[in-house]
Amino acid sequence: MRKKSQTEIMGLLTIVVLFIFIGLIYIMLAGKADKGSLTRDVVQSEKVQSLLSSFMQLTPCYSKVPYDQMDVIIKECYTSSGGLVCGEPCKEFIIAEMDDVMKAYNPRQEYEFKILKGKEEFISKGGCTGASETKAGSVDLRDITIRLTYCIK
Repeated sequence: MRKKSQTEIMGLLTIVVLFIFIGLIYIMLAGKADKGSLTRDVVQSEKVQSLLSSFMQLTPCYSKVPYDQMDVIIKECYTSSGGLVCGEPCKEFIIAEMDDVMKAYNPRQEYEFKILKGKEEFISKGGCTGASETKAGSVDLRDITIRLTYCIK
């Protein structure tokens, strides 16, 4: 009698363990699709914002000490309506620096870069034509807004 009850308990335990494993597999598969897309969206948005913040702290020109960061260069370029930075026209210099940063970060990433005052575009580079999704980040410098948009296909 004792042998038979031990066998039945082992069978019941096996069935319970199987149900637990099946439940865990179901939970993993059911939650994976929603959680993955949300995580990807958050990561992409954070990457855009982080790259833009890093770009604003870049010191590309070493002509005077202390070195000017990109946020100072952009403000001076806007207020002087296109002066010279490191011997180049400031608009072309800013666009070239953003191109260099994007090529170093991810050469295949398409992007759109804009510097705006209200709705007026001061500098515009690139575009997201044919992109199924975009992720944007922006930095406000008092009355100027710098916006970077990733084009995701």
